[in-house]
Amino acid sequence: MESPADPDLFARLAIGRLIAKKGVYLFDPFGFTPRKDLFVDHEWFSGYAFYLISLLRADWAFVVFRCVTMTVSIYLLYLACLEWNKGKVNCFSFLFGVVQCLYIWFSVVRSQVFTYMLIPLLLLGICRFERRASASTLSLMPIAMLLWANSHGGFVVGFAFLGLYVCILSIRRDFRRLIVVLSCIGACVIATSINPYGFRLFWLFVIEAVSMPRPTISEWQPLSFFVAADILNFFYLGVIIIGLYIKRKNIEKIELLFLFVSSIEGIMHQRLFAITAMIAIVFCQGYFEATLSAFRNHFSSVYQSISRSSAFALLLLSIPLLLFSLFRLATISSHRLDFSKYPVYALESLRQSKESGKLLVDFNLGSFALWRLYPKFLVSLDGRYEEVYPESTVKLVSESLCPSCENFLNSFQTVDPDFVVVSAKDEANKMLAKIGKAWSVAYMDEEFAILSKKELSLISRRDLGNIKMWEPLF
Repeated sequence: MESPADPDLFARLAIGRLIAKKGVYLFDPFGFTPRKDLFVDHEWFSGYAFYLISLLRADWAFVVFRCVTMTVSIYLLYLACLEWNKGKVNCFSFLFGVVQCLYIWFSVVRSQVFTYMLIPLLLLGICRFERRASASTLSLMPIAMLLWANSHGGFVVGFAFLGLYVCILSIRRDFRRLIVVLSCIGACVIATSINPYGFRLFWLFVIEAVSMPRPTISEWQPLSFFVAADILNFFYLGVIIIGLYIKRKNIEKIELLFLFVSSIEGIMHQRLFAITAMIAIVFCQGYFEATLSAFRNHFSSVYQSISRSSAFALLLLSIPLLLFSLFRLATISSHRLDFSKYPVYALESLRQSKESGKLLVDFNLGSFALWRLYPKFLVSLDGRYEEVYPESTVKLVSESLCPSCENFLNSFQTVDPDFVVVSAKDEANKMLAKIGKAWSVAYMDEEFAILSKKELSLISRRDLGNIKMWEPLF
């Protein structure tokens, strides 16, 4: 069994390794291109946690961690939904919403799992405070924020939701609750000051990162009507909007405000739609049910037919799904991560060679390269663009890997690498045609090639031997 390994994981692992050995770095040691003067890594704790998991030297350890965080997230969502809807959870509405969130856990594993675990905790706290005036769960948020702010930048979403709740309480003039929530926010702000960089420097970076444009990152692009998964997201929102219209005289302000704000962000940025779905799961069950009830009343025969077919389909699917889950649990130790999109063998040939130097590599592969090759090789770019690289460096490296770009040669000469990792044959030939005869192919397999500034022949794939993926060189 295999699960895709996320490129961000490897940069996090490398940071975690450095922290374990020497503590938090204030300057990035992995790159050779122009970088920011100060390295503020707001996700340092997640890197340290991932590194501790990697010490087990087993792919399955990350799979187990993913499953645990997913289970905790869904369970907290269930508790929040149960609390808000006064002890009633519509299974179909809940499961339909959970399906919209599942992409979070497709890859193994990213720092964002901490955000998607702590957002449900925050929602549970708000729901209990609203429904029962119990601040017990909400009082945990400053402690949770200490973990959250040092693990993933999504902690700002927590502050946004608390801010929205303050707006609702202010409109209601519910000053008793308002004082409690403002106190919680104050304690959470103080919690963010407990980091390796200090309060001011940390927040200056966070503000810069939140406002940073990401036009080339696909997951930050808007939803599309031409993508199947996005169409399902629009359908989910459409069902809820119809329900809002049906129950327009009984809408709670907090439900409408949270849904409106999260929907705008979810539609504008694909990766944030899971947050929209979480809000909908908790606050919009009644509207989802209202739409289904209206459909049932107007199209009873069709509804009954669909219901029976769905129930039968779920019954048919549940048995193999249960068996599959049991099989996965029984064989968890044999589970492997999928590294097929990474230059595993190409970089291993460099790793086992006597060479060292500067490696020109793109955004996603850079994270994998620095984990496998540091300190023998430094990379041109990696997935930590928010923390490490100015936009000018991202543009420079992108152009130096694009032979068809107008500024390719100038950019390539400016970067001045010793080695280049490219997709095999076609890309290698295109680049060689532009950069001159001084360069040669040092390694090539079916997926990737390594170009070298000097005549060199690296170890072939068949002679590389066993690859120890979780053992770095530092």
